[in-house]
Amino acid sequence: MKYKSVERIEELGYGITIKRSGDGWIDIKLCNQGEEAVAVKCRTNAETMEKIRARISGEIGIKPDTYLSGALDHLYVNALLHTIKNDLPLADVAKDMAYTLNENDSRFLADKLNEKPAAVVAPEPELFYWIKAQKGTVQFSNEFVGTENGLQQYLKSYQGEVKGIESFPVEFRDDHREIERIIRCFKSDSGDKSQIRESISNFDDTAKKRLMVRLKENEINVSDFQDRYKNDDIKKKHKPTM
Repeated sequence: MKYKSVERIEELGYGITIKRSGDGWIDIKLCNQGEEAVAVKCRTNAETMEKIRARISGEIGIKPDTYLSGALDHLYVNALLHTIKNDLPLADVAKDMAYTLNENDSRFLADKLNEKPAAVVAPEPELFYWIKAQKGTVQFSNEFVGTENGLQQYLKSYQGEVKGIESFPVEFRDDHREIERIIRCFKSDSGDKSQIRESISNFDDTAKKRLMVRLKENEINVSDFQDRYKNDDIKKKHKPTM
């Protein structure tokens, strides 16, 4: 049985396609007569593309309050928006469907329909967001790459209590991941020290400052950290002789 939002999207004459868009993410696209109308991002939740397609087609069920259900619900609202705003043949049908939306989606649709076109509309910038959260006693973090609006839609179906969100330029993501890896290696006294030294030496000023911030947040003594990853040749030169 198809998910309700999928059925309604198809009733409006749209098709749905999916495409992998990065590590653990897919783009779910709304297609109108072969042309892409809208796309929303969704976490794969470690599922294959084939399984996700099977869920969308109705071969496998979609549970409520999941990443996929949230993305499809948002895609449905965008299908209504696209149909009404462009006065497509089923615009009146879409207006009737809009009465069944929940309060948040209804407000989102109304706001978008009432937007005044600007002379020049600057595209909303994409950022790299690092989300710190907790579920029960378990603390964890997630990454999200997209616009501020995309982040807010993603958080609607987020599985956990958000404790904090930090944003960075998209190009900082690799440095962020390396910094977090280094922190984990220090805590567990693992990893290739020469490789870690090389990573730190290749950091720019922004990454080095971020590393210092994360050391402080993890209550890691900076001197102890620097001593562990000090060049072995330097250590030998300063080693006292008998």
